[in-house]
Amino acid sequence: MCGGLVMVIGLLAYCPFLAMALIAQWSDRYHAVRWVTYGLLLLFDALAALGGLLALLLSQSREAQRLLSSQYPGMASLRWDVFGLVVVGTALLAPVFLLPFVRRGLARLIPIDPESGVHATALTLIVLVMGLNFSQVPLLGGLSVLADSATPVAFLDLLVSNLPIGLFALVGVGFLIRRTPRETWERLGLDRATWRQVGLTVGLALVILVFYYGVDWVWRVLAPENYEMMEALGGVIYGGVMDTWQAVVISMVAGVTEELFFRGALQPRFGLLLTAVIFTGVHVQYGFTPATLEVLGGALVLGWLRQQINTSTCILLHVLYDVTGLLVFPLLP
Repeated sequence: MCGGLVMVIGLLAYCPFLAMALIAQWSDRYHAVRWVTYGLLLLFDALAALGGLLALLLSQSREAQRLLSSQYPGMASLRWDVFGLVVVGTALLAPVFLLPFVRRGLARLIPIDPESGVHATALTLIVLVMGLNFSQVPLLGGLSVLADSATPVAFLDLLVSNLPIGLFALVGVGFLIRRTPRETWERLGLDRATWRQVGLTVGLALVILVFYYGVDWVWRVLAPENYEMMEALGGVIYGGVMDTWQAVVISMVAGVTEELFFRGALQPRFGLLLTAVIFTGVHVQYGFTPATLEVLGGALVLGWLRQQINTSTCILLHVLYDVTGLLVFPLLP
């Protein structure tokens, strides 16, 4: 019951972002809707800033922290100061992308339309989501605290947590609003892959896996304690995946939803490099460790594959290396 409640709360946390992305789909056609969208973005941003400021005030009050810790012992390790700084910094940065001259400058670097309300909303939401995502680690006391957790994330929680990512992809490209199903399919790059393209994808999966294993081997030799901490963290995140079929299902769902969003929806507008950086940034569970280098390397290969072929092959590549990581890597020396 508790796990189901946590899952529902986690899904509800995405609702404000999905609602703003949905409303923004009409913002290029109706200026009134654009201002409503911007108003909602600024309102949510202000609430985030207020939350960050309250966290900073709490971090300066030992009495308040003592009272909270006495009622909720688990709060003793929370880093309210770092959490507050990250949230306030995010709240200050996000609205900058609503300014037309900022987007005109960005349009020289990435293929966005600086006059589009949809693109302005997308940029602002990406900054908000990434910043709030980053704030979770210091709030929980760091990766080592997470790694020491005795309760792994349940399989169903992992499964359902990926669904909003796929919804963002569909909403973001205007499915059934600005685009028909066929146009959405084409915009997301979901073309049929040839056998030759499938062979190339399998070869790239092997390259990525060798790269991952090499990074892990060097990491294990040079920083064994840090590597063991990340292994324990992986056990917490994926420990609820007990069977082969669960590993395959999780890999398929993550591969489809993440590739639809990052390579299908984002990359044609944000470009390969920025999309790869965003993809790496949202995988906050790896912190600033060599695992981050692995994620970035994989993102760059996936971005190249999207440019050269399509999103369908990116999905296949993502599923292949996820399945291998869950089922084969634990068996290797």
